[in-house]
Amino acid sequence: MALLVLVTPERATAAPPPPDVACRTAAAHLGAGQLKEAEKLYVMAAAAGTDTCAVEGLKQLSARRARADEAVTRGREELRAGEPARAQKSFALALELNAGSVAAAQGRSEAQALRERGISGAWAKWEAFYSDWVNPVVVRLLMPAVLTLAVLLAISSLCSGLMVRADAVSWPKRQQRTTLALGIGLLAGGAFLFPVYAMFRPFSAQGHLVTAAAAVMGLVLLAVAALLVTAGRRHTQQYGITRLGRQWRWLLLALCTTGALTALLWWWQTTLHRQIVVLYGGLVAFGLLITSAAVGQNRRLQIHAQAGGSGSDEAATDYVLARLQSLGMESPRDLLAIPALTPLSRLTSADLSALPSGPLAGALARVFSVFRPDLTWRARVTIMDDNRVTVALTRNSRHAESVIFSRLDLALPPLEPGDSEFETSLVTDRAHAQLLTGAASFILLHLSQVHPELRAGLCGAENWKSVTQQVIACSKSLIDDPAERTALLARAVDEDPGNVLARFEYVWALLKGLPPDQSGRHQKIAETVELQYRRLPAIGTEKGWEPLHMRALYKMTAFWLNHYVESNRTDTAALTKAQERADQLVDLCENREAYGKQLEWVARRMLPIAENLRHTVDVTRHGPLPEAWLHPHAKVPPSPLLAYNQACLECLLLMERNHTDATSNAIDDLRFALATKDDRDEAWADPFFRALRPNEDFQRLIKRPPTKFLDLPAFSTHKSLLEEAGISVADDLVKRTVTEAQRSALASYLSTSSVIIDRFRALALLAEIHPDLNHPTMLFLLEQSDVSSSAALAERARSDPRGLLRALRREAGTYAVHHLPGVRRPYGWLVNVGLTPLQARTAVWPGRDTDRDRPVI
Repeated sequence: MALLVLVTPERATAAPPPPDVACRTAAAHLGAGQLKEAEKLYVMAAAAGTDTCAVEGLKQLSARRARADEAVTRGREELRAGEPARAQKSFALALELNAGSVAAAQGRSEAQALRERGISGAWAKWEAFYSDWVNPVVVRLLMPAVLTLAVLLAISSLCSGLMVRADAVSWPKRQQRTTLALGIGLLAGGAFLFPVYAMFRPFSAQGHLVTAAAAVMGLVLLAVAALLVTAGRRHTQQYGITRLGRQWRWLLLALCTTGALTALLWWWQTTLHRQIVVLYGGLVAFGLLITSAAVGQNRRLQIHAQAGGSGSDEAATDYVLARLQSLGMESPRDLLAIPALTPLSRLTSADLSALPSGPLAGALARVFSVFRPDLTWRARVTIMDDNRVTVALTRNSRHAESVIFSRLDLALPPLEPGDSEFETSLVTDRAHAQLLTGAASFILLHLSQVHPELRAGLCGAENWKSVTQQVIACSKSLIDDPAERTALLARAVDEDPGNVLARFEYVWALLKGLPPDQSGRHQKIAETVELQYRRLPAIGTEKGWEPLHMRALYKMTAFWLNHYVESNRTDTAALTKAQERADQLVDLCENREAYGKQLEWVARRMLPIAENLRHTVDVTRHGPLPEAWLHPHAKVPPSPLLAYNQACLECLLLMERNHTDATSNAIDDLRFALATKDDRDEAWADPFFRALRPNEDFQRLIKRPPTKFLDLPAFSTHKSLLEEAGISVADDLVKRTVTEAQRSALASYLSTSSVIIDRFRALALLAEIHPDLNHPTMLFLLEQSDVSSSAALAERARSDPRGLLRALRREAGTYAVHHLPGVRRPYGWLVNVGLTPLQARTAVWPGRDTDRDRPVI
């Protein structure tokens, strides 16, 4: 090519035409719409010195070009208005005025195409909008920019494993989000600058642009270093984590290396344009590194569970996902354990995901998840058999931790197969649930090591086995035997003495085993919980401890109040402590704005119970109480626990202020609260309800008849005075009321009438008819059957012995006391009240041959 250039003779340059010829020729071109040719000739004529025709011609050319532009603009507006025919005329006029107008030629072609396709109106408007806006903005600008940004984000996801170590502690949320915004800002700027510069050329290569780009790189490097320093200080202050910078030295080293290479390449370039390109590439590389470091710190977790060598186990996956969010939120074991909700996990639904079910969907998800910048953690849980589970945890595709454990490692008892296939299946399913609970605890504890904000709900726990044992022991669905539960809690405390929640649960399990009638039981429990509570961080100093504070404050308040009532309302120190703890509990439940969703729900559920406890304390103060104040739970939906506490308040109103309606209100509340036998046993042992024990409705509700003579309903208002007088059994009362003088003296002592004393004596004499009747419960059943004296018993036995026995057995069924000898073998006392042996046998065994079937006495 160069040889041809050298040997080819140079062409002679044509001489310019004379000025007058140039003007005439230019005028002809102007008339034909050839504005570019006309402009060249007019310029040549003007250069030759003939100004008049050239200047006049250039003016006409400018006017003609302006008219052509106006026609093009008008044609575009007509296209947008959906009138392609008029637009075609406007574009044709523009071409007549300026034959070289590209915009007019394109517009005429578009208008002609629309007319040929028969498009007009709204559709033509859309075609015009697409041509003017959608095509250039979306197709030429946004699509290349978005695709470039997606590629850069995928690259940053792949590089996150290089920037973030598997054991690197993540930064606080604020610093992490700032870093992510900085990195994505650099990547987005680089991605959008690529098509924008090609389309619009917003700037040219200048020296100040080079300086600005270099300054941005330096500021970015300083900003990342500052964020790392602030993150380290906050972690040191809040969690005691030190040397955070050493874990992230690779990020700083990579940024410094990238900056040095960019500076070296920039120095090698000789033009401003190339220097700007180098700096542009350096900023994009900075964005990749910073974004990789930010997305590599996410705590989003993907769970995949499988059974042995088989494929995905959707049920096991769902169970692990649910366990990761619900650890510590198990069902309560009894009525008073309803507030025993202590969420251990701070993971939210946005943090968790699972592989799609199905082999094809799962395989595709595995492939595409590699390029997801938000998916950092992956956990694979494998159920090897009924006794072993393995867990493998990766972070940014790098192995982080793995473990294999068995039931023996968790101190769980060996599996015992059931008698049938169904029972064996139940045992196996529970074993899998226990092992998967261990897998969830392992994952949560490991995440808490690199995401310190997750430590808030763990209450000091650092060992995943301890957390697993504590969760299983407190879960109603995972363990049944109370002895195994206590032993498992003891093992949890041994595994991790710093697990404060496990220690509290263990202490509560031990205290619950104290005999209900043990003297000072409530004081002992309150003092023990107080001792453990003083070891907790103060309220407000550390987040995540609020549920444990609520539980401890509730127990202390309740048991101090129980001890106050048990001491016959004389221990004012216990009342003072109860008031202090109740006030703290109410304040803790009211200040719940910053607790988070789960903790706020727990606090909102506890608040009406806490207010009721404080009202119970306030009842002991002097002064009138507003009527509306007596029912603090009226403003919230009722619950069994709230009704139980309200019944305690009503009983204290009865004891402290002698409210006439308190007894019936308490019974109504207890009808709603007591659903199981354990609940009724708890109510019977509660010192608040001792004043209700002589009440027939309470005894029928509790299904526990009196076991002491003075607990009979007849003595309800005189029990304490009779005890002070040394009367505790029926024989004592009979001996102290033999003469008229003795009965009068006792009536005076009890401030009652002699008629009441005669009734007392008649009831006591019933116990002397037969040894089987000398039992408080048997006397109570006779009272419930409208028999309160020996004469009444003899009359009922003679007139309707079978009806009498049916009534007794019905009442015995109500209170579950069929085992009483007087109910099982009534023959003896029926004979003693005056029936003949034949009549007694007929009443006891109706329809039998009485000569042959004789009772065994």
